Amino acid sequence: MTPPSAPARDPASTRERLLDTAERLFAEQGFDGTSLRQITREAGVNLAAIHYHFGSKDALIDAVFDRLIRPINEARLERLDGVEREAGEGAPELERVIEAFVRPPLEASIGSGELGARRMRLVGRVHAEREHISRQLFVRQFEDVFRRFHAALGRCLPELDPETIAWRMHFMIGAMVHVVLTAGDPTVRQVLGPDGDGLEPDALARRLVPFLAAGMRAGEKGTAP
Repeated sequence: MTPPSAPARDPASTRERLLDTAERLFAEQGFDGTSLRQITREAGVNLAAIHYHFGSKDALIDAVFDRLIRPINEARLERLDGVEREAGEGAPELERVIEAFVRPPLEASIGSGELGARRMRLVGRVHAEREHISRQLFVRQFEDVFRRFHAALGRCLPELDPETIAWRMHFMIGAMVHVVLTAGDPTVRQVLGPDGDGLEPDALARRLVPFLAAGMRAGEKGTAP
């Protein structure tokens, strides 16, 4: 009698397991420090599975970023759509546009426990390995969102030229990324004092948004308009 064959593995389940394993290993070891063989071994699948689902290591990295960043960007655009609907024909409120940009990543990282912490370590790898292809793949995920928010901020601050808006967005992103990457650092919590234990997304947004809005509004010589 022929023994029953093992049930076929769900392709969607295999793909998710590969993404979970790759995300964890990339965060722990870096992109160059992680091989496809290690990913497949720890995911419990054969090497052909990566080529079937992704085609290449670069495509796998891109898929890891897409799974991480797409929900954040969708939440950003949903919030921005709401802000712009309420503004109607007028200019949207600057603080609300900025909050639409910064709150989703705060919630996805600091508000998501160990999963969020691991994913922020992955983002840290991207910023540390600047010459790696991962950097280009990561930045590409934000192109459409950057254009939408650049246009919205331009309506908030019509006195600023597009290049200045772009530079200030660059500074805004830098501040936000720093907050996200260091919020769980014990040294940072110690420096911040008793309130450092309450670094929740809501509290961070309340502190970060006014700071960023002041920077966006600053005059060209660093003084208030």
